[in-house]
Amino acid sequence: MKRHVELAVRKADYKLLVENQKDLIVKLDEDFKVLFVSPSFCRTFGVEADDVTGRPITEVTPADMRDTTLNALRSAVITRDTVTHEIVSAELASDIKRRGSA
Repeated sequence: MKRHVELAVRKADYKLLVENQKDLIVKLDEDFKVLFVSPSFCRTFGVEADDVTGRPITEVTPADMRDTTLNALRSAVITRDTVTHEIVSAELASDIKRRGSA
């Protein structure tokens, strides 16, 4: 029982961390389909998690960043490394600027 409680506490801590993380978190399957996106991802791209879950990451990545994103992911599969990929596309940067000046 104690182990069950410890696991529940760790899970709650993890959920709290992910939900309040400012970095964008995306979990993909082996075909690069979205399994999970963090609330920060949803806020940044103006999407709902349910709308992108199950879709290929290339469909939810800004058009001008698709090739770069896919190449980074393919490299990570080969090296078995975590992908830390800064996605600041021209499209997204323009949107951020527009929101800031509004």
